[in-house]
Amino acid sequence: MLIVPQELKTFPFAPYGRYLSRPLDHPPGLDTGHSLCWPAEYTFPMGEMRFGVEQARYRPELEIPELEQHRQSKELIICGDRPVVVTLCLPRDIHDHQERPRAEDAVALILRPGDVIVLDEFVWHSGGMPLEGDTFYLFAYRVRAEALYWVPVEHGPIKLNLGGLHIEA
Repeated sequence: MLIVPQELKTFPFAPYGRYLSRPLDHPPGLDTGHSLCWPAEYTFPMGEMRFGVEQARYRPELEIPELEQHRQSKELIICGDRPVVVTLCLPRDIHDHQERPRAEDAVALILRPGDVIVLDEFVWHSGGMPLEGDTFYLFAYRVRAEALYWVPVEHGPIKLNLGGLHIEA
């Protein structure tokens, strides 16, 4: 199933978690004269955190046969120096441990440098796919006992064609 990535900043993201970006809609908490700081935009749940960096290679067309889901942790994703596309699916039943994400439920969102998302528990997600060239992104989640696992997409794979997308300045 081919889906078209959408701009994160205009997408109704609340059902998936929290969207953070450069906060231009309210004053900073600290102005040092050489920087502006918004120190309390989000409080991540406490616990030992695992933080990582992923180097992602650009491909103009790609298929996503599997998505990942965390049941015991939110996941923080921070866009690196170039835009990335993250594919998401909301869970249908968080109590069904045999559930598979469905291609028809998938959305692909473009994160731009400065964008941060915090995915709620149970949200199915891919890794970041570069929109315009090799890049990196950062991620963090709470260390927990559950194993990382990827589940095949029902009615999949999800297909993305990134080669002809308009790159917003």
